Amino acid sequence: MFYSESVSSPEDRTLLFATAGPIGEQVAGKVSMKGTMAGARDADPRWRVEAEFASAVIQRPAVSGELTGAAAENSPQYKAVLAFLDACRKKDADAILNSVGPPSQETFKGMLAGNKAEALNMLADMAAETAKLKLTKVTVRGDSAEIDFGDGRQTMNVARYNGAWKMAQ
Repeated sequence: MFYSESVSSPEDRTLLFATAGPIGEQVAGKVSMKGTMAGARDADPRWRVEAEFASAVIQRPAVSGELTGAAAENSPQYKAVLAFLDACRKKDADAILNSVGPPSQETFKGMLAGNKAEALNMLADMAAETAKLKLTKVTVRGDSAEIDFGDGRQTMNVARYNGAWKMAQ
């Protein structure tokens, strides 16, 4: 079973995080649920997560620009997203691979190596859904950027590779 949580209010959270010390280049601690949760089916037992964690802390670069309106629409970051979406709509596997950065290319090659037609149809559907959303803003952080659509309903990431903006994970 998979579980995710995204809330802004500490009172609404079902997960408790306790760090083992100050957060610096590393962080460690424990995470647990406030209570138990029901299983996916009525017959499933209740369950609870309690885990210890340790991780490197990677700070994102500072915001170097926030673009809205015409500036966002004409930005090279947004144009990279449009190139990816256009390639997906056209079901052009080569153009899709060309529009994503090197770290993502292997992921897409794997998708296309399986059931290529199904993968291309899925990407075309995703592109059609994204095209219905309005560009909200482009947040640039040096060589990476987040492109927000539909007042934050969807975010796509791009990064600069050898001077060219491409889709990123």
